[in-house]
Amino acid sequence: MRRYRILYAGLAAACALARPASAGDPVIWDNNTGNSTWNTTSPNWHKVGDGNGTAIFVNGDHATFSDSATPVSVAIQGAGVQVGSMTVSNTSGTYAFTGGAISGTGTLVKSSSGTLTLSQDNTGLSGGMYINGTGYTYFNAAVALGSVGSVRIAKRSLIDINFAGLGGSSSAGDLSRINPTSTGASGKGEW
Repeated sequence: MRRYRILYAGLAAACALARPASAGDPVIWDNNTGNSTWNTTSPNWHKVGDGNGTAIFVNGDHATFSDSATPVSVAIQGAGVQVGSMTVSNTSGTYAFTGGAISGTGTLVKSSSGTLTLSQDNTGLSGGMYINGTGYTYFNAAVALGSVGSVRIAKRSLIDINFAGLGGSSSAGDLSRINPTSTGASGKGEW
């Protein structure tokens, strides 16, 4: 039996069926409420294939942040969110994530020419990160690089690591999770 979440729309008893409350659905951020908060209660998403219908993020969903909404600063609920996977593929503007942790079994993929700023804890993201695209990716917190999976950076991708945000150190321990995805003729990683 599937559970459904009901969105109550005022005193007139008008209710809208949001979508089945099951994890693992592909959802796209559209910030319908305008509050820029990523939580498990606000209908800031639409389910892939549902057109413009609203959806609520369920832990385990596959989240996409694209140009379908104007890129913004996204405040993650204090309890954090768990993703099946996360893709940021904006061609312009900046998606800046702050607040609670992003965790889950999937991979965070950054692609395209827009900017991504990570200023929150990603240590529970076991699938690691894959940075691919011409837009900058900024890591602004000691735990933004994560700790479980590795950070793979495709050739010619742009990253900016705030070492002050990493505790002021540039030791190999801080960077041990960053691995280029290809090797050149010299056998060294190409950035």
